[in-house]
Amino acid sequence: MKKFLTIFMLTVSFICISYSSASAASQKQPSLHVNRIYKSASLVTGKTAPKAYVSVYRSTGKKVAGITADSKGNFRIPVSGLSGKTVTIYATDNKNKSRTKKVIKLDLSANPANTILLGAPFIDQNKAGAPMGCEGASLLEGLQYQGKALNISLRQVLQKMPIAKDDNPYHGFGGSPFYVLKREVFQSIFPAPLANYGRTYGNTKNISGASSSTLKQYLRKGSPVIVYIVIHWEKPIYHRYNWGVGIDNSHVVLVDGFKKDAYHIVDPNQGKYWVSASKFEKSYNYKKFAVAVQP
Repeated sequence: MKKFLTIFMLTVSFICISYSSASAASQKQPSLHVNRIYKSASLVTGKTAPKAYVSVYRSTGKKVAGITADSKGNFRIPVSGLSGKTVTIYATDNKNKSRTKKVIKLDLSANPANTILLGAPFIDQNKAGAPMGCEGASLLEGLQYQGKALNISLRQVLQKMPIAKDDNPYHGFGGSPFYVLKREVFQSIFPAPLANYGRTYGNTKNISGASSSTLKQYLRKGSPVIVYIVIHWEKPIYHRYNWGVGIDNSHVVLVDGFKKDAYHIVDPNQGKYWVSASKFEKSYNYKKFAVAVQP
């Protein structure tokens, strides 16, 4: 059967947290939770009220950046060049004009330089009835991490995925992601057509051939990577098809982090887990197939 950034995980150093009061008792303040600060990616992420406006100000009162949270309240704000600075983050609910604030210090210097964990969501391919849909599920995990394709289901993504009429995964998906075919066909879609399809929803790039160090560079920049590996990190089972040689027990997962001697996997078949760097790199290097899901 085929298939299936701590980010410079930067823990936030809080020096002070304060909350503004609503101007009227009837006004409900938007929630505001700051998750992480990413050293290399220079991002502040968090969660607030859906569609609330989140802004960052220096201690001088100068506005640095602002963005509207998505429909689930998630936000990601670039904060380049502010390491060691104290900033105030506001969340404004445009519905009732109430505002919440947090004051934090972007103290990144003490955090480990070789740890990334982006926190991409897990999307269950089996729950969606897609035993062969790991490529589409991994794609959707990466897109939703970037705040894209939030209102589309995995089944919809798979239904719209290009199908290869000649069953060649270099041209599109071979067969169907929704059931296992009895005839001989490699049920997968390879990086080039997958990246091309991904651009329907976001910014995807075929980076096949990338070394493990290059994968880490993408993760540091806040881009999770779809990778083609061998299921359960086992030995590959090769098989020749009319389009070339495939790995029958291949699988596709999303990599969204790494630390010393390990990578963090968001596996649409098995959930989230860490795998040793040696296992991951050996399995990835069989094909070096990869697609970056960029901001």
